[in-house]
Amino acid sequence: MIKKDNVVKKDNLKFINNFERKFVAISSQSPLPNRIASLETLAKSYARTYWEEDSYESLKTVLQKLDATVPQNSNYLIGLGSLEMSKENNEVGLEYYKQAFKNNQNVEAEIYRGLYAKYLNEDLVYDEAKGNIIDYGSDIDKATFSSLDKKMSEIKDIKINIDIPKDLPKKNHIFILLGYELNEDGTIQNALLQRLKIAKRALDKYPESKIIVTGGRGKNGNTESKLMAKWLEDRGIGGNRIIQENMATDTVENLLYSMKLIEIEGNIKNITIISSVTHIQRSVSILKLVDEIFSKRTNRELMCITNISWLDIAGNQPDKVLDKSSMYATTKDLLRTANCWTFPGISR
Repeated sequence: MIKKDNVVKKDNLKFINNFERKFVAISSQSPLPNRIASLETLAKSYARTYWEEDSYESLKTVLQKLDATVPQNSNYLIGLGSLEMSKENNEVGLEYYKQAFKNNQNVEAEIYRGLYAKYLNEDLVYDEAKGNIIDYGSDIDKATFSSLDKKMSEIKDIKINIDIPKDLPKKNHIFILLGYELNEDGTIQNALLQRLKIAKRALDKYPESKIIVTGGRGKNGNTESKLMAKWLEDRGIGGNRIIQENMATDTVENLLYSMKLIEIEGNIKNITIISSVTHIQRSVSILKLVDEIFSKRTNRELMCITNISWLDIAGNQPDKVLDKSSMYATTKDLLRTANCWTFPGISR
C-alpha cells in the first residue's frame, strides 16, 4: 500500500516539474513582448489559488522574473507585496510596497502600504505612507486613500444586529442576502440555510421589500443565487420580490453586482444586508464603499445601510468580531473594491 504522504509528495513533485517546464520554455521566448505576455498569463493561472503553497511559490517566482524583466513596471513589486501579506510575511510585504514607491514613485503602492500598516497598527509606517501620498499623490490618489482610511477607522463602530429591526422603511427599501459556498453535491450548507431563515422572517415582516440573492459560484449545476431563490419561493415568497445576482464569486463582486441591480431597480434609498455575524462588519464596510463609488457616478445621495446577522459564534450581542485574519481580508477587499488589485494587471 502506498502511504498517503508519499502520494502528496509525488503530486507536489509533479506540480513543481510542470511549473518548471512552463517557466523554462517561456524564459527563452523571443521577442521580449511575447515573453512578458506569456509570463503574465502564467502568473494569472497561479493567482487563482495563490494561498496554496505550490501556487504561492510559483507565482512568486514568476512575479520576480517579471520585475527583473520590466523593472519600470512597479506593479509586479506591488503583487509581490500582496503575495507576502497573504502569508503574514508582513515586514517583507510592506518592504515590497515601499520599493515600488521608491523605485518608480508609484503612489498606489503607498496606498497599499498605508492601509495594511493601519491594520497592523504600524503607526510609523502608516504615517510615512500617508505623508508620501499627500506629497506625491494626485487628487484621485488622495481621495482614494482618504476614503479607505475612513472606512478602516469606522469598522469598529458598525453595530451588529441579530434581530429583525422594527423600524426599517416600508418603501424604497431592499434586502441583500449574501451567498455561501455550496456543498460539493450542489446543496445548501448550514451557514447559508441559517441566513435564508433570517431572510424569510425579514421578508415576512416587510412585505413591500424586495431581496437580492447574490452568488454565482456553481456546484453540480446549481448556483448559490438559484438555490436561494428556489428556497424562498418554496416557502411562499413571491418570485416578483426576488432578484437573482448570479455572476459574483466573492464578497466584493456580490456587492458590486448587487448595487448595479439596485440602480436598475430604481427608487431604492435603504439597504439591509444579511450575512453571518463573523462576516457582517467586513460586508457592511465594503457595501458602504461600493455605495460611495456608485453615488459619485450619478451624483445621488448615499444609501442608508443596515444589517441583520446569523449568530455563528457564541454570545448574544457581539459588538465586534473581526479577528486578525478577518481584518486582513477586510483590508484586502476594501483595496480591491477601490480598484487596487491584489496583483495589479494580473488578478483582482
